[in-house]
Parts: sequence; structure tokens; C-alpha cells
Amino acid sequence: MFKYPKKAVTGYPGCYVLSDNHKVILNFIHSQLSNAGHRLGTVSLRDIYDLYCFSKRVALQQIAAPYRQKYLAYCDITNKLLGLPIFDMQTLTSKVFCRKHDLNLNSTLFFAINRIPWVISTVALIGYPKQIKEAINYKDARLFLFQKLGSRKWYVHHLLVYKKLIIKS
Repeated sequence: MFKYPKKAVTGYPGCYVLSDNHKVILNFIHSQLSNAGHRLGTVSLRDIYDLYCFSKRVALQQIAAPYRQKYLAYCDITNKLLGLPIFDMQTLTSKVFCRKHDLNLNSTLFFAINRIPWVISTVALIGYPKQIKEAINYKDARLFLFQKLGSRKWYVHHLLVYKKLIIKS
């Protein structure tokens, strides 16, 4: 789908790295899709800064990123935070994403309510069943799970992790 050439590393024959275009796509996928940034309305300033640095070497408008609407929203938040106008248009998706981002920053209640379904779906509906499946199939995983379930410290630590995920500090 994406036909961007790889870059050869000078001084190391046969060694290649991602092209700058691929680096932009990887930056977007990591920030917005892998880390649920688009779903939660969050963005890392480091990722935005990386996008800004890439904008000096690559025409970001020409990048054929997957999930085009989410990519446009990612570029729009970059414009909002750093004043880096990549696209002149603002889509409904980018307006919603920017509004979610603002609400996350300004409302502790919105921040918590926005995260609860994500925590429940990723941890309770995906993570726990996966651990149980591994415990059924592997003796080491089963022993580890029984050890954790019998430890009061584990429950306290687990609840503190949930609290950090949901409540803004």
C-alpha cells in the first residue's frame, strides 16, 4: 500500500532504516492507534514534536497514512498545539478529537469518565481472559496466577494501577 523507499545507512553497506515518510506513519500509528490516543483524545507532546521535526524534511500533506480521518485529526492537533498548519481543512473527526483533548486537560471528571470504558475493555475483557487462558495451558503461568491471587499486596497494587489509569494526577 505504501511505496516509500527505504534509506541506506552511510558507512554500513546492506543496512537500511525507515524512510522519513515511513517514520511519520509510524509516529502516527504509535501515538494515535497503538496507544489509544485517538480513542482517548490524548496526544504526547513528544510525538507532536517528532511530527514537527519530520515536517522540516517531509511534505506531511503527501503522506498516505492509514486511517486518513484520524491522521487529519492528528495533524490538526499539531496545528493547534504548535502552530504547524499541515492541512487547511478541519474535519468533523478533527473537531471532535481537539474537543476531547481540551476536555481531558480542563475537566478531571471528563478525563475519568472517558477512560473507564477503555480500562474495562482492555484490562477486564481482554487482559484477564488472556491470563486465564495462559494459566490453563501453561503450568508456570498457572502457578504465577495462583501466587498473585493469594497475595493481598497484589490486589492493593492492582487497584492503585487502575486508579492511576483513570484519575488524572
